[in-house]
Amino acid sequence: MARLQSLSAAVQDTRRRLIADRAAGLEMPRALAEETRRRLDLLTSDAPSALDLLTATFAALTLDVTDLEPDQREQLISVVQNEIHDRLRPALQDLSATIAEIEADASDQAGIWAQPKGQDLFVGILKASIGEQLNSERLHVRHVEDVAAQSQALRNLLVLPVAEDAAAPTQPLTRPQRLENLLAWFESLVAEPAPDVTVEAAPVREPDIVEQLASRTVWALVQEAPSFQAQIDAASSYQTLWVTQPYLTWRTEGDGELPAYRTLTEYSAIDEAWRLYVWHNSFDPASSAPLDQAAYASIRLIQSTLAAADTGIHLDRWTVSEATSYIAEQSGLNEPLSRQLALRIMARPGYHTAVAAAYYRFETLAERAQAVLGERYSETDFQRTLIQPGPRPLPFIETDVEAWYGARLAN
Repeated sequence: MARLQSLSAAVQDTRRRLIADRAAGLEMPRALAEETRRRLDLLTSDAPSALDLLTATFAALTLDVTDLEPDQREQLISVVQNEIHDRLRPALQDLSATIAEIEADASDQAGIWAQPKGQDLFVGILKASIGEQLNSERLHVRHVEDVAAQSQALRNLLVLPVAEDAAAPTQPLTRPQRLENLLAWFESLVAEPAPDVTVEAAPVREPDIVEQLASRTVWALVQEAPSFQAQIDAASSYQTLWVTQPYLTWRTEGDGELPAYRTLTEYSAIDEAWRLYVWHNSFDPASSAPLDQAAYASIRLIQSTLAAADTGIHLDRWTVSEATSYIAEQSGLNEPLSRQLALRIMARPGYHTAVAAAYYRFETLAERAQAVLGERYSETDFQRTLIQPGPRPLPFIETDVEAWYGARLAN
């Protein structure tokens, strides 16, 4: 109940911050204002909405509280209903009205570059995210080059194997140029044919309001994209690794168990970069499983594409439409999902660039440690050095890793 009561205050504080930002010349882009207002209006609609689930959830959670009398429980449920009706819903409606006012005069410019000292703001966000200063001049070029290389590598994987004794196809197999279509085309030709079983079509239903509002990770959205449906079995185990704790799946070296690892969530970009690093180094797809290889290559490509869209929007002056097209064309994701990702990037400048910077650093540190230690390198100990000391900036992590392999080399 305390958390629910603090939520109303937090929404009101957000509204005050938006008003103060506007007075200081920091404007919310129109596309972001439109999407935010749409979601707020959906949340506060008069029809049964997601807010109604708060009361239902509270009632369900208090059913088995042994020292709570029935009349006390009813009183508490009434307090929750009143809190939602009298404070939370009006606070959200006021926030929606404020955003509508902002939207009326908002700029079509999508990036932080359009704000006063926008490039300095972007660099400052990166420094706060990873704990060190980055030069923004070549960031975008590097991201775009990485995407081009990874996209080409994925395209090179999507080549149909031809048996030596195979007859020439009666009709040419037209290879699509667009990556989304290419993935679907490749999957249709290499996937095992589905059994000939008549299945009654499931009734089509409108998405639940909570499904429309629920915050999902990039990777959960990726898994829902049409081009990934045939890869869902191959990707499901990676998804589990991505979103569950503990993240490490490395085998124990020698006797004993791995320690309880602490996450890096105080530095969310570093935390996501570490999970991407673990994911990418915990699985080596066999050449005989082309769909596994495609799924494996796609996740890294998507992260690089998001980083390129981040610098494209906030430094290189891309519009939302340009960012959407770039994400769709380079990552293989469909247009609606790509637009949602472009809006999220607009709302969170620098995040995916920070993830990319931290990921590059982990790769560099691992390569350096392997070069120094040779056969004495231990991936488990490297991971322990990254994570066990807890949340800290990248320069501290680098110092710890250097101390670790220096001590092992000296021993």
